[in-house]
Amino acid sequence: MATETYLGAPPQHVIDWIKSHSTPSEPTAPNGKVLYKTSVDGEWLESDADITDGAFNGFNEKFSAVAVIIPSKDANGNDVTSIGDSAFSGCSSLTSVMIPNSVTSIGGWAFYECSGLTSVTIPNSVTNIGREAFYGCSGLTSVTIGNNVEEIGLDAFYNCTSVDVYCYPNPANLYWDDGEYDDFKSDGSTLCHVKAEYLTEYQSKFGEEVNVTFVGDLT
Repeated sequence: MATETYLGAPPQHVIDWIKSHSTPSEPTAPNGKVLYKTSVDGEWLESDADITDGAFNGFNEKFSAVAVIIPSKDANGNDVTSIGDSAFSGCSSLTSVMIPNSVTSIGGWAFYECSGLTSVTIPNSVTNIGREAFYGCSGLTSVTIGNNVEEIGLDAFYNCTSVDVYCYPNPANLYWDDGEYDDFKSDGSTLCHVKAEYLTEYQSKFGEEVNVTFVGDLT
């Protein structure tokens, strides 16, 4: 295969080709603002965030949003440290949400019945996932739980029957409340991927408590 070598900057057609074959990074939400889309291929729009005492509680257009980027700072430059109770409850059109690394807790019912949500990454900053936080998120296929989570509340993933879970916390520091053993698939076949070094402890501590099959294939 022939190659082209350029001295100095490459010609415009090469720059255009690179741009067309690159995946653009997501933008960052300005302080106190939410970025959202109302269609998958639509432009990012900006709205004022409802933030009280560090808790993100939503925004006016949330029920029409399919994608959301939550700000890491409020309008005064203070950290957004939590997603408030019921912040996105019933937002069935929502398919993706970007949670900033400033967030340490996800409130109860925060994403209740967000049935369109397909994947969630819970960053390493989060230590607490509230009760029924992702209850009824039946469209979820992937959830990544960051390594500093210490508590997963009651029925946090109830009726999430299509999901694979990637769980990084040290089980010695984790409390996981699956209520009546009824989160995920009823037959316990939902895969929960954990670090190989933690597999035995996950199985012994949560094997009879959490309705999943643990697999030690993370590094």
